[in-house]
Parts: sequence; C-alpha cells; structure tokens
Amino acid sequence: MVYKGPERRRFVRLGYPFFIQYKVVEKISEEDSLSSISSDIEKILKEWDEKGYGKDKIYSSLIKKMKDSSFTKNISEGGICFVTRERFKPDTQLRMQIYVPTRKEPIKALVKVVWRKKRMLRSGYDTGVSFIETAESDKRDLSDCLRLFSETKLEELT
Repeated sequence: MVYKGPERRRFVRLGYPFFIQYKVVEKISEEDSLSSISSDIEKILKEWDEKGYGKDKIYSSLIKKMKDSSFTKNISEGGICFVTRERFKPDTQLRMQIYVPTRKEPIKALVKVVWRKKRMLRSGYDTGVSFIETAESDKRDLSDCLRLFSETKLEELT
C-alpha cells in the first residue's frame, strides 16, 4: 500500500548506508564513552585487511563483532532509520556516532527513538530516531555531506 496523502516530512531522506554506533544514555558512564569505540573499529579494520575480506563480508563481520552498531537505512537532517537488535521504546535517548566519508571524525549526536517496527523477514527492528542535540559544526558537516550525496548517484561512489 502506497501512502497518497500530503508529504509531512521536513527533510528529504537519503538511502545511504552510513556506519553508526549508539549507546543508550542511561548506560553511559564517563569511562564508557563512545570515543573508546574508535579503537575497536581500528582493530576490526586491521583484522579485515589481514584476512583479505571483500566488500561482501565486511558488513556482516562488523555487525557480528561490534555491539551497538548498525548501518543507516536512510538518513536526513532530522533523523535516521536504522536496524537494531534491541527493541527500544519510544523516547529512549541514545548517544550516536555517525561515520560519514567526508570527514575523519564521526558526527556525534544525542537522538531520541521516535518509532520502531519489527522486521518481517529478518531479525531485529527498524528504528527511527530524531536528532535532539548536535554540535553546530557537526550539523553543518552532516548537511553538507547529505547535500553532496543527494547530488551524486550511489553508483558514482563505488
């Protein structure tokens, strides 16, 4: 069934698979911040290089090894849809890092779960979050990246 009502979205969604990491706000402590995650990523990338992984194995390997990580199904300046193993309740707050190819450091944001839906043919949940708090420089960089990608076809990037 296709929705035929008026468009209610404020921001255009882009279906690009950016790597993201997240933690529930209640579970975060000073020692267990998202900044420690980047060393885990470096270890995994080194392991991939040593094993000679092709692109087809990279995503599945990363998801198995990294807890609280996923890829965006779609993203906009207002929020993100991604797949989670967890069944988050609406209004759950998450600290998130979004790895975009236009910068070395991830974009950091505080987000709020707006909706979630059980996936029909696969395990997990499609989860929609909206941005609550993001540094101005991160907002600007995300906006620039999304604008660049909206003007570029995915085939041109691979």
